[in-house]
Amino acid sequence: MIRVYRWLLIGLVVLAPACETTPEERAATACTVLCGCSQPQLPALQDRCVADCSNQISMRLSNECIACISANSNRCATIEDVCRPICNPPPTNDGLDGGL
Repeated sequence: MIRVYRWLLIGLVVLAPACETTPEERAATACTVLCGCSQPQLPALQDRCVADCSNQISMRLSNECIACISANSNRCATIEDVCRPICNPPPTNDGLDGGL
């Protein structure tokens, strides 16, 4: 039964970027995958992890970030290393350094 729910969640994560979603839904989608990788598969722990993660994660996740998380949802060992640069790109120096 847990496998059915897991595949259902993975399916939702893959399809979610194709639909118009709110920033909160996008954060919950990303957090569901990330928590599925980092927490035991117990509903209470998963729910708490998703809630905590959703409160902390940037609500402006890019389409590229969501796509990366979705594409790597079955690669828990590497998802953070692969998606971190896409989801949290380093700040760019746009010439606003005051001329220093």
